[in-house]
Amino acid sequence: MERVRRERVRFQAAEMFAAGMRPPQVAHALRVSQKSAYAWCAAWREGGTDALHSSSAFERPWLTPCPGVSRAHHGGW
Repeated sequence: MERVRRERVRFQAAEMFAAGMRPPQVAHALRVSQKSAYAWCAAWREGGTDALHSSSAFERPWLTPCPGVSRAHHGGW
């Protein structure tokens, strides 16, 4: 349920961006951080509303280790 609520807030943000609101204004109106609003705005500009959909953990790419650092060094992740 929380995931659905967060996605709904991101879609509201997209409507506000489309109406010409800036990220700080959106952040204040939706009571979220400016960092989130700027990230959503960048995603929205790049991929539209589709870019703001929630993704499951299975859809997220795996992080790759830093070059020169072995997995054994970090406990085998």
